[in-house]
Amino acid sequence: MKKDNTPSSLADVVGLPDDQDKQNILIIIKNYEKKHPGKVAHAISSARNDAKLEGGDLAKYGVANKASQNRLIFELPEDLVKKIEEAYPLMFRERPHFQWFVKHFKALMIPEKY
Repeated sequence: MKKDNTPSSLADVVGLPDDQDKQNILIIIKNYEKKHPGKVAHAISSARNDAKLEGGDLAKYGVANKASQNRLIFELPEDLVKKIEEAYPLMFRERPHFQWFVKHFKALMIPEKY
């Protein structure tokens, strides 16, 4: 929010997701897992293996992609991301919503911390 209490982004207008939204996302993930068993776990484990440092340890905060100047936080199947975005279009596009997702779905993260 800006100092004059006007919203500075669409996320300010919509507000952060709540516990019901978390349950809905869990249902989306569980339904996806039923249709595609092991696909989410495979995507995460592959990304973690790719993100390992020379010593074999996973970087605590994730390895930066120097070309895009971003860190890899999640590696989810594209069709699962689309399903989540259909229900919650701002989830991966607005920083407050993304931070909420990180906080509530730590098991899906590639690095230890964000």
